[in-house]
Amino acid sequence: MKVLFAVSNESISDSIVKKYQKDYKEIISYKNVYYFNAIQKEIRKRQNV
Repeated sequence: MKVLFAVSNESISDSIVKKYQKDYKEIISYKNVYYFNAIQKEIRKRQNV
């Protein structure tokens, strides 16, 4: 599973990922972005794959 986090603090996304992986025993690939333009760029990049 791939997840894109748009939060201001990386520790928030890290704790979410750790909790999910512990509860569901599934690996998550994730990335943190901080600005709206970065969110758009990542979504467009994934749509072209």
